[in-house]
Amino acid sequence: MALLVSFLDGEQVRAANVDRFPEACPLCEAPRAPRFIAAIVRVAHVRQICFQCTSVDCRSLFIGNYQEEAKARYRLVDCEPRRAPCPGS
Repeated sequence: MALLVSFLDGEQVRAANVDRFPEACPLCEAPRAPRFIAAIVRVAHVRQICFQCTSVDCRSLFIGNYQEEAKARYRLVDCEPRRAPCPGS
């Protein structure tokens, strides 16, 4: 089921459908639905959504990157950042 999201594009707002929101935080990997914060038009055919992890132990912000697959329809391709391994691990 597609989700309708409003993306800020400069000073305009444009609506588009995304296939889904991430199912887990890329930093703590908590399998919880993230909180939507904001969405922007990054460049042509690429949209970004800022999310916040809903785990009380994390609450980190992260970005979902979406690629256009049809007119005004975007597919989640990855999330960033990802937790880097600790030095010496």
